[in-house]
Parts: sequence; structure tokens; C-alpha cells
Amino acid sequence: MRKWIIWNVIGVIFCIVGVAIIGGTLIKEGFNVQAFSAGEFVTEEVAVEETFTGVRIKAGTEDVIFTASEDGKSHVTFQTLSSVRHLVKVEGDKLIVETEDDGKWYEKIGFWAQSPRITIALPKEELDEISVKTNTGDVEIANLSCENLQIEVNTGDVSLKRVIAKGEWRLKANTGDLEFQECDAGTAWLETVTGDVEGTFLTGKQFETSTVTGDVEVPREATGGACKIKTNTGDVYVEITQERGMEN
Repeated sequence: MRKWIIWNVIGVIFCIVGVAIIGGTLIKEGFNVQAFSAGEFVTEEVAVEETFTGVRIKAGTEDVIFTASEDGKSHVTFQTLSSVRHLVKVEGDKLIVETEDDGKWYEKIGFWAQSPRITIALPKEELDEISVKTNTGDVEIANLSCENLQIEVNTGDVSLKRVIAKGEWRLKANTGDLEFQECDAGTAWLETVTGDVEGTFLTGKQFETSTVTGDVEVPREATGGACKIKTNTGDVYVEITQERGMEN
């Protein structure tokens, strides 16, 4: 019993010493938590001079965010670890953006003011194709129209606001959620494993849902494009808000 008490006391002492060291380091660094990071966080902007009609993104841990350009030109901004290599090119009328991290595992350990991200600033609000694939990063798109939209994430979430696809939506996630507001598509295919599906379409859909243990609540529409939603344990909640119809 005495040995058990001694080891517990030693453990408590080590914890106190550890907290004191961390607290002292924070004070010394002016409470800059990035001082504990093994890797360097950098920002780099790439201007895109060529014209393109579609966007294809392939990322790892970075969030992917689409935003409106403030100067009427296209830009891709990377806010990532310095070990991340990136590619930006226009090929076959498509803007292609890819990242790959060559860093050591310990360089990925640290604290930063924000998550790694890729921001795509576009001067126009309409594209032929948008295709995004990430691993742990989130995807955020707002105020864009396209012919077809395809997004695939693993643990990241997908958030869409006023995104219109005249043709097809294909959204797929593993543990991530699929959320959309005031959006629409000719046809839609939404799939998650444990993630939820929640949102509002602007026009009616013919819903076909499949789930194992998740709850489902969708409109009983008899007209409109097909909308297939599949989950495992995720819940499904979709509404139709007819504030405006599909854009021409």
C-alpha cells in the first residue's frame, strides 16, 4: 500500500512540474501556442492567369474554401505547413489544385491559429464542373453555379450555401456531415456512413432514402429530379424551400 501511495505522489509531482514548464514557456513566448509546434506554418498565394471553366481539387488535411475574388482575378491561397508541396495549373480548361505533405510525422504535431486551408478566390460565379476530394479537411462553397458538382471527403464536413448545379450533385462522406442551404441540383446523390445529411433544396425532388439506424425526414414529393440519400447511422433531414427556382 505504501509503494502505491509513493508512486501516486511521484506521478502528481511530475504532472505539476509539467504544467509549470508549459506555463513558464507560454509566459516566455507571450502565450504564443505556436512555439510548441514542430513544423512551420506558412501562407503562399498563387495567381492564376489562364482562363478555365472548371475546378478540380485534391487535398489532404486542408480545408477547401471557395470565395469571391476582390480584384476580379483568380487566386489560390495555401495556408499550410512548409512541408506541404502544392500544384496549381490549368489543364484542359480545368483549374487543377493538389497538395502533398512530404514532412515527417512529428512535424505535423503542433498548435496553430487556424486549420490548414486552401482558399480558391474566383471572379465569376458560374463554372462547368466543380470536383473536390479531401481526407480530413472540410469543404465550404457559397454563391456558385455549375453544371455538375462532385465532393468526396473522409472525416471532413461539407457545407454548401446557395450552390446551384444544373446537372448533377454527387456528395460523399465517411464520418463527415453534409449540410446545404438554399441549394439545388437537377439530380442529387448524397451518401454518408456515420455523418448526417441536412439541408434545403429550392425545387421538389423525388426522394429515395436508405439508412440502417439513422432517422429520416424528407418531403413526399412526386415530381422533380431524383434525389438518392444513403446513410448508415447518420440522420437525414431535408426540406424544400421554394424562395426561388433553378437558375437558367
